[in-house]
Amino acid sequence: MGKNIVRLAFNDDAVTVSAKHDDEEVESTIKVLWSQGAPNNVALDATFLLDYLKGKEGIVTLSWESQGAPILFNHQKTPTVLIMPMSVAEAAAEVEPAEEAEVEPAEEAEVEPAEEAEVEPAEEAEV
Repeated sequence: MGKNIVRLAFNDDAVTVSAKHDDEEVESTIKVLWSQGAPNNVALDATFLLDYLKGKEGIVTLSWESQGAPILFNHQKTPTVLIMPMSVAEAAAEVEPAEEAEVEPAEEAEVEPAEEAEVEPAEEAEV
Protein backbone atom coordinates (compact mmCIF):
# COMPACT_ATOMS: atom_id res chain seq x y z
CA MET A 1 0.00 0.00 0.00
CA GLY A 2 1.44 3.38 -0.97
CA LYS A 3 2.17 6.31 1.28
CA ASN A 4 -0.52 8.84 2.11
CA ILE A 5 -3.30 6.58 0.83
CA VAL A 6 -6.43 5.58 2.71
CA ARG A 7 -8.42 2.66 1.34
CA LEU A 8 -12.13 2.25 1.96
CA ALA A 9 -13.62 -1.20 1.35
CA PHE A 10 -17.43 -1.07 1.49
CA ASN A 11 -19.54 -4.15 2.30
CA ASP A 12 -23.27 -4.43 2.96
CA ASP A 13 -23.23 -3.05 6.50
CA ALA A 14 -19.66 -1.85 7.13
CA VAL A 15 -16.68 -0.05 5.64
CA THR A 16 -13.13 -1.15 6.39
CA VAL A 17 -10.71 1.78 6.48
CA SER A 18 -7.02 0.92 6.09
CA ALA A 19 -3.82 2.92 5.80
CA LYS A 20 -0.08 2.35 6.02
CA HIS A 21 2.64 4.62 7.41
CA ASP A 22 6.32 3.77 7.95
CA ASP A 23 5.81 0.00 7.59
CA GLU A 24 2.94 0.07 10.11
CA GLU A 25 -0.51 -0.76 8.78
CA VAL A 26 -3.72 0.15 10.59
CA GLU A 27 -7.23 -1.01 9.85
CA SER A 28 -10.62 -0.25 11.36
CA THR A 29 -14.14 -1.34 10.52
CA ILE A 30 -16.97 1.16 10.84
CA LYS A 31 -20.69 0.40 10.75
CA VAL A 32 -22.50 1.83 7.70
CA LEU A 33 -25.99 3.20 8.37
CA TRP A 34 -27.17 2.85 4.79
CA SER A 35 -25.62 1.46 1.63
CA GLN A 36 -26.87 1.20 -1.92
CA GLY A 37 -25.31 -0.74 -4.79
CA ALA A 38 -22.71 -3.45 -4.93
CA PRO A 39 -19.77 -3.56 -2.49
CA ASN A 40 -16.99 -1.32 -3.70
CA ASN A 41 -13.42 -0.25 -2.90
CA VAL A 42 -11.97 3.24 -3.19
CA ALA A 43 -8.61 4.84 -2.37
CA LEU A 44 -8.24 8.48 -1.31
CA ASP A 45 -5.39 10.85 -0.51
CA ALA A 46 -5.21 10.76 3.29
CA THR A 47 -4.43 14.48 3.55
CA PHE A 48 -7.57 15.48 1.62
CA LEU A 49 -9.74 13.11 3.66
CA LEU A 50 -8.34 14.27 7.01
CA ASP A 51 -8.68 17.95 6.01
CA TYR A 52 -12.34 17.36 5.19
CA LEU A 53 -13.11 15.39 8.37
CA LYS A 54 -11.32 17.80 10.72
CA GLY A 55 -13.74 19.21 13.30
CA LYS A 56 -16.77 17.28 12.02
CA GLU A 57 -18.94 15.20 14.35
CA GLY A 58 -21.87 13.02 13.43
CA ILE A 59 -22.82 11.46 10.13
CA VAL A 60 -20.80 12.08 6.97
CA THR A 61 -22.36 10.92 3.70
CA LEU A 62 -20.19 9.62 0.85
CA SER A 63 -21.61 9.02 -2.61
CA TRP A 64 -20.33 8.49 -6.14
CA GLU A 65 -21.72 7.39 -9.48
CA SER A 66 -19.08 5.00 -10.78
CA GLN A 67 -15.53 3.76 -10.33
CA GLY A 68 -13.12 6.67 -10.84
CA ALA A 69 -15.84 9.33 -10.45
CA PRO A 70 -15.39 12.08 -7.82
CA ILE A 71 -16.64 11.19 -4.35
CA LEU A 72 -19.17 13.63 -2.90
CA PHE A 73 -18.84 14.30 0.82
CA ASN A 74 -21.77 15.81 2.73
CA HIS A 75 -21.98 16.73 6.40
CA GLN A 76 -25.11 18.31 7.82
CA LYS A 77 -25.57 21.75 6.23
CA THR A 78 -21.98 22.35 5.12
CA PRO A 79 -21.26 22.64 1.38
CA THR A 80 -20.72 19.45 -0.62
CA VAL A 81 -17.04 18.67 -1.20
CA LEU A 82 -15.68 16.56 -4.07
CA ILE A 83 -12.54 14.47 -3.68
CA MET A 84 -11.11 12.55 -6.62
CA PRO A 85 -10.24 8.93 -5.84
CA MET A 86 -6.76 7.63 -6.49
CA SER A 87 -6.00 4.89 -8.98
CA VAL A 88 -4.21 2.30 -6.88
CA ALA A 89 -3.47 -1.31 -7.76
CA GLU A 90 -4.71 -3.76 -5.15
CA ALA A 91 -1.38 -5.59 -5.08
CA ALA A 92 1.28 -2.97 -4.51
CA ALA A 93 4.26 -4.08 -6.55
CA GLU A 94 7.61 -2.39 -6.49
CA VAL A 95 8.13 -0.40 -9.63
CA GLU A 96 11.44 -1.06 -11.31
CA PRO A 97 13.29 2.09 -12.38
CA ALA A 98 13.37 2.62 -16.12
CA GLU A 99 16.60 1.88 -17.91
CA GLU A 100 18.52 4.95 -18.89
CA ALA A 101 18.50 5.49 -22.63
CA GLU A 102 21.59 6.72 -24.35
CA VAL A 103 20.93 10.14 -25.85
CA GLU A 104 23.03 11.53 -28.66
CA PRO A 105 23.74 15.26 -28.60
CA ALA A 106 21.80 17.31 -31.13
CA GLU A 107 23.63 19.08 -33.92
CA GLU A 108 24.02 22.81 -33.56
CA ALA A 109 22.03 24.89 -36.00
CA GLU A 110 22.35 28.55 -36.84
CA VAL A 111 19.21 30.60 -36.35
CA GLU A 112 18.76 33.83 -38.27
CA PRO A 113 17.10 36.73 -36.45
CA ALA A 114 13.55 37.57 -37.56
CA GLU A 115 12.92 40.81 -39.41
CA GLU A 116 11.33 43.61 -37.45
CA ALA A 117 7.82 44.49 -38.60
CA GLU A 118 6.35 47.96 -38.40
CA VAL A 119 3.08 48.01 -36.42
CA GLU A 120 0.52 50.80 -36.84
CA PRO A 121 -1.39 51.90 -33.71
CA ALA A 122 -5.01 50.71 -33.58
CA GLU A 123 -7.83 53.24 -33.68
CA GLU A 124 -9.54 54.01 -30.39
CA ALA A 125 -13.22 53.20 -30.17
CA GLU A 126 -15.75 54.77 -27.81
CA VAL A 127 -17.88 52.38 -25.82
